[in-house]
Amino acid sequence: MPNGKFLRCLEVRTLDTVYLFKIDEEMVEILEEATDSEFDIDIDGEEVE
Repeated sequence: MPNGKFLRCLEVRTLDTVYLFKIDEEMVEILEEATDSEFDIDIDGEEVE
């Protein structure tokens, strides 16, 4: 980003398209609920549990 911070993204590819989904705390919660798993993802330098 222009301010020096990094974005965390999930890349999903299809035959003709690449999708980038921004990973933030809300997305981590959605992923955990959808998969019944816990993810430890570093967002803005902090561990998310």
